[in-house]
Amino acid sequence: MTERSYREALLEYTQNGGFLKVTAMDPDTLTEVSAVGPANGSRELLKRTALAKLDYVLRQKAEAELPPPSKPVMLNAHAYGPGGTLRRVK
Repeated sequence: MTERSYREALLEYTQNGGFLKVTAMDPDTLTEVSAVGPANGSRELLKRTALAKLDYVLRQKAEAELPPPSKPVMLNAHAYGPGGTLRRVK
């Protein structure tokens, strides 16, 4: 993942009884995280928590990405020959 000079995230707030859930989503990777807190608590704190969690998850995903293979890998070592007979490819 490349560093960006800006950060964009979509936020959704959902209240269910005495709880408020904020969902943050990165529109580039479609990664989504949620944070839940009391409905009468600080909305700003809940927002910051969700954004920090989103940053953490995006960093973890970036670290887990493997570099592409240097050459193609043959996954199946069999091919069909003339007449539909299965033969081994060397």
